[in-house]
Amino acid sequence: MVRIGAVSAMVLALCTCATLSAQESERHTRRALHKLMREADTPEKRERVSAYCDRIAKDLRALAQAEQAAVTGYGSEIRAGSSKYPNQSDSARSLSAHYSYEATRIGKLADTYRVEHKVPAQLDVKKKTEPAYTDVEQQLLKRIDGLEEQIRTLKAQPTEAATPPKS
Repeated sequence: MVRIGAVSAMVLALCTCATLSAQESERHTRRALHKLMREADTPEKRERVSAYCDRIAKDLRALAQAEQAAVTGYGSEIRAGSSKYPNQSDSARSLSAHYSYEATRIGKLADTYRVEHKVPAQLDVKKKTEPAYTDVEQQLLKRIDGLEEQIRTLKAQPTEAATPPKS
């Protein structure tokens, strides 16, 4: 009885995911998705990639909820025997955790991709300021600048070609 409830919950989640419109139900292989991300140079393409990642994350969250429902269903069953091997509840809990992790990861990817490609005027970014150096650090920086200048002058000087000794 509990198995039927868990299976029906998973079927319901999969049916919900399958009822998306034709545009929303597009699927890409990993290689095609990476190509799509590389070629996303316009705001429309970037939004398409982030929307696709959001849909995948939504599907994974639905699968995680279905597995979590299975965990609660399996929790009421009493099992006798060794705990050496994982039971159905352990497997469902593991799958639920995996789907949740992947949903979070792909959701962050969509957010990062969306934020990464905004126009700088739209972002609230503080301007970088020169860090404050101590006196010792400033002296070291001046010394490094002096050494770099010496290297540049040595590279700029023409070197005399070494003539082989006459024998």
